[in-house]
Amino acid sequence: MHRILDIAKELNPDIKAIDLDRLSGPQEMDQIVTECKRKNQFIFLYAIDNYRRQRHYVDQVRQSYDNFAFSTCGLHQDNQHIPNVHFLSFDACDPTQPLVRHDSPKKYPFVFLTGQLHKHRWDMLLALSDRGILKDTLLSLQNYDHAHAHLFPKLIKLPAEYEWPEIQQLGGYQQKHQVPSPMSDAIGKYNGKAMPRLYADTGCSIVSETNQDKGIVYLTEKTWIPIVAEHLLLIQGNHGTNEYLRSLGFDLDYEGIPDYDNTDHEHIADICGSIREKDLGQLYKASRDKRRNNRVHALDEKFWIDYHRKQLKNFGGPFV
Repeated sequence: MHRILDIAKELNPDIKAIDLDRLSGPQEMDQIVTECKRKNQFIFLYAIDNYRRQRHYVDQVRQSYDNFAFSTCGLHQDNQHIPNVHFLSFDACDPTQPLVRHDSPKKYPFVFLTGQLHKHRWDMLLALSDRGILKDTLLSLQNYDHAHAHLFPKLIKLPAEYEWPEIQQLGGYQQKHQVPSPMSDAIGKYNGKAMPRLYADTGCSIVSETNQDKGIVYLTEKTWIPIVAEHLLLIQGNHGTNEYLRSLGFDLDYEGIPDYDNTDHEHIADICGSIREKDLGQLYKASRDKRRNNRVHALDEKFWIDYHRKQLKNFGGPFV
């Protein structure tokens, strides 16, 4: 497992590599930029979190220094950006990744692990609710503000058998938790890992990706875990998400899942309705080779090392 940050420093040890998640604040960034300007040293900004949380650091550097690049998980239109697949290459691309069997009947047609309830995720939830899909869905929901209280409770926990033991012992997954804490340690231990029973017992992952910034395609563990679990999946994300996955070498054109726009939550919900009427066993048989090949591709770390090296060299500058 690796990070693009490791490859960047291997290609050019003289760059100033900064992990934005470890930066203390704007004052430290100012000090770094001042020193790098004095040395004419290239700055490589790296973040695994979504761009919205780190944008101010990128803008801070851009205002006073143009000898830099930044790298986050996915595609940006910004010409200073270098794509990476950190949530795959550092977390999910693991030789100990469990193998999930799909030869038994599915208890739930769908699984939806919602994450933070941003507007686009509520759009997806409400579209599914309108069609009665959620009654057939293994759902994880932490609705702290109790929005749409006539439809959703404050909390829907996964049954104990679908949680990792360490997390279950702490009372189940808690979205809001301190770092560090026993909960953050337990979550960190299983970052990127496919929970075998959860994916064996469910038919199709409904994925709502981190798409708060329009025009930016993000890929996180929400997408990678179902792929390494050889699961059927539908992805709500920004425009071009499926095309980006195809460009990375994945074939998600599974039988029973037509082409769709990742931004169209209504169409995605309609597809769920169609899948619900089909024989999941037959869909899994028909898609077996594609699903297996996608898992093998996701776990091919040499490919992803070469991919990151290529992205850096395509940027040019200090990486040529």
